[in-house]
Amino acid sequence: MAIAIGNGATLMVKSTVMVAANGTDVASVVSVSFDGLKVTTVESTVLSSSYKTFLPGIIDGGTITITCNSNTADTGQSLLTTNMLAKTLTYFILTFADGSVIGGTTGDTAYVESYKTDAAVDSMQTASWTLRTTGTLQVA
Repeated sequence: MAIAIGNGATLMVKSTVMVAANGTDVASVVSVSFDGLKVTTVESTVLSSSYKTFLPGIIDGGTITITCNSNTADTGQSLLTTNMLAKTLTYFILTFADGSVIGGTTGDTAYVESYKTDAAVDSMQTASWTLRTTGTLQVA
């Protein structure tokens, strides 16, 4: 596996199904984080067991948090906030600099779970959104 730097990661969003990645790029991204896939576990221990036993349950697609230099004129940033307030399903494709992709070619779905903004003296104002994935998650 080659070492990759984070520069070049992009997030594309849309309120309807994407066709050939025809969404809107979110501008001024400064960081992105995906907390990862997780298989839930269901305890299957019986009274005669000496150790607890578990079976794999449903896969949790996790969350994606994106932080940008705040730009209220950016269509992508505005769409994230609009979709959160309207509780609208958001289609997304997250592409990293190393070519890995979360969201496939037509986008996976998420609800925008939260929005926050930060400002301080002598720094850029930032805005962050957390997307809660829902349904199948394509990771490549």
